[in-house]
Order: sequence, then C-alpha cells, then structure tokens
Amino acid sequence: ELQRVRQLSSDPAVAEFFETLRLLTVETRDAARDQLRRYLSLRDGYLPVLEKVLRDFADETAVLAHLHEAFADESYQNFSHLAGLAYLAAYYGDDDLALACLRRAYVDMRGVTIVVIWHPLFARLRGTDAFKQLVRDTGHYDYWRATGNWGDFARPLGDDDFELIA
Repeated sequence: ELQRVRQLSSDPAVAEFFETLRLLTVETRDAARDQLRRYLSLRDGYLPVLEKVLRDFADETAVLAHLHEAFADESYQNFSHLAGLAYLAAYYGDDDLALACLRRAYVDMRGVTIVVIWHPLFARLRGTDAFKQLVRDTGHYDYWRATGNWGDFARPLGDDDFELIA
C-alpha cells in the first residue's frame, strides 16, 4: 500500500511520516530510524524536533528531553504537533508526556484528528485510568452509551462504567 501511495500526486511526506509511525510500532529501531531519515530528507517541516530525535535516536534520555522541550514550546501548541509529539513520547516510553500531549490536543484544543488515540503506539496507554478519563473527556463514552455502538476498543461495564480493550 505504501508503494501505491508513493505513486500518487499528493504530498509524499504524509505517507512517509505515517510509514515512520508504522515502523515504530512493528519494526526494529534501526528500521524505524532509517525511515525517519527518509522522511526528514523530504524537508516538509512538520515537527522540527524530529531532527534532534534522529540525531539522538538511540539515546532515550536525550530524545525525551527534546520532546519535553518541544511540548513546552509555544510553536508546538496545536493539535497536529501535539499528536506528533504524543506518538514519539509513547514510543520512547514516556506515558505521562504522551497522555499530556493527547489531552491538550484533543480535550483542550478539541483537535479533529481524534482517531489517532487508537494508534497501536498508544495501546499500552489504553490500560491506564488517565486514558480512560481522556476517552470520557473527549465525549466518546457519552456517545457509546447513547448509541450502544461501542466499536472495537471498548465495552460497557454495568450501567455507568466501561472497559477499554488494548
């Protein structure tokens, strides 16, 4: 599918970025790092912090410091950038930062790409109370209760609770 998308006349950086996220989920760090390098060679400028992430890719402490710095930076305060930071924070194991990014992006800023919270990089987060609260605060829980359509990621527990499926 990636090969087909690469042939389309759309912006190739989008496909390459999502391929990077896919590889972060299913491949070795080397494969993910090489794909991040390919993506950055397109110079689309989506997340400037990615240059630092690539440089320090194997140094988890350094990468997380870069991500925390970006999270505090005013230029990253939009739902798109925060979602990008959340993916990386989850990959590097900083669940608190990943959840803070998702909360700011999709609760505080009411970001429209809410589907990203179900990305496989966030599977581990779905077992936390903080993620469950995020789901409540985005209105998912109210929707599921009202419609009875719980989808693939949740199921009701009694009359006033629910369970997330990782």
